[in-house]
Amino acid sequence: MRDQITIWIDPDFREFHNVARSTVEQLVEIAGWKTSFVSEVEAADFVYLSKPDPHSFLKSAGRDGWKNRSNCRPKLIDRTHIPSNAIIPDTSEVDIVLAANTLLSGFPERYPNIAQYAGRKIEDHGVPGPDISEWNLLDIPLVNEFAENIKNLVEQNTSVIPAKPRWPKGKCFALCVTHDCDRIQRFRTASFFRDGYVATCALDPKSAALNFGKGTFAFASKLKKSGPDPYINSWKNWIAFERENEIRSTNFIASWNKYSANASQLDVPYRINDPDLKNAVLELVNQGSEIGLHNSVNAWSEDRYDAECDLLERMLGLYPSVYRGHCWSLDSTNPERTMRRVAATTNMTMSSCLGMNLIHGYRRGLNYPYRPFDFESGDYCNSWEVPPVMMDQSLFLSGNTNEERVGAFRKRVNEVRHAKGCFVLDWHTDSLWQGFMAGMTKFVMKEISEIAADTNCWTASVGELVKWCREERWQT
Repeated sequence: MRDQITIWIDPDFREFHNVARSTVEQLVEIAGWKTSFVSEVEAADFVYLSKPDPHSFLKSAGRDGWKNRSNCRPKLIDRTHIPSNAIIPDTSEVDIVLAANTLLSGFPERYPNIAQYAGRKIEDHGVPGPDISEWNLLDIPLVNEFAENIKNLVEQNTSVIPAKPRWPKGKCFALCVTHDCDRIQRFRTASFFRDGYVATCALDPKSAALNFGKGTFAFASKLKKSGPDPYINSWKNWIAFERENEIRSTNFIASWNKYSANASQLDVPYRINDPDLKNAVLELVNQGSEIGLHNSVNAWSEDRYDAECDLLERMLGLYPSVYRGHCWSLDSTNPERTMRRVAATTNMTMSSCLGMNLIHGYRRGLNYPYRPFDFESGDYCNSWEVPPVMMDQSLFLSGNTNEERVGAFRKRVNEVRHAKGCFVLDWHTDSLWQGFMAGMTKFVMKEISEIAADTNCWTASVGELVKWCREERWQT
């Protein structure tokens, strides 16, 4: 029996040929096979035509459907919202290759969107807001389902080896706990006074007064309190929890702060050589957890991923292989362009960047690691993306009480388990501070502990997930 699926893609797709090719390849890989593209129709298991074709195994909306990716809207087909450009003309049949590409390429999030939270506007950095819900991406990992459709087609119509398992033997789904380290000190006296001075120089008296007031409060609090700062203490409690539950987490550390050259005021306030931070990192590494780069907001526009990696290595003695942007920052017009540039200028080959702030779900229709590619050229980014599913803030906004939030958390876990996907959590390192989001995290930790104890669940870091999907899966 053969171990590859053979595909013929119509050359008349022209400028969309490579994009269609990469999309098909990703769907087949997620389904559990490798792909071989052939130049002769007769040699192919499946053909994908450039003219509307509702009859082939790989149904096609034609080249015109690809030309309309930027103008599509969600349309209800069989109780599922499908990109309108992927519906074959004069039928209710769906071109799953084009539908998957439209979602993987992020077209649903390209509409103007300014998130609203607590009565103030937040720069979205290209991150979708609640309006993405009309695409069902908050409820259904549609690209996973399209890959499952491919799997069914292959099993019914070809004589190839069985699909490779989605996860290691005996595991049905995965859990990946990640942390963004945005703050390590609540009482950061010097930093607040520095912010006040900057605001004074910028003739912003309101901000200056606020920061000088925070600095004074922090100074007084440190005089009255002994012991570790509550933010760093929160991180240490996370580390202890993960050690007890045998969880190898991925922790994203920033090397470029808000006072560095060409930084954003949204960047982190701490120094990469802070002794408390160094001690926490050492403890994490000793228990098998992973350290990644939490790159600055302007890293992509300043083209300095390499500088931030080098600084982290100099200060902490390790070079990151995975990254996540602070505020999910990437080139909002083409995030994959950023990913490709990172792969070309650093040794980082993994990311977990395509998350959301105010809502949780499946931003690109996936809860499984995949290889991103440029939506215009189809060229691969030479890296892997492990899509985040839920951030602490998004869960907090899911309910009015912690009971409601835990209910939303359990619902999401069951969805991921049913889809045989990966539940990637993004919880800030200071989230166990008693004033953080109504104490929600301690209830979430109980749920995490139960998931980690489930023998059907594989608990892994971002690096372990990618190693499985890139190498080990194909050796089984």
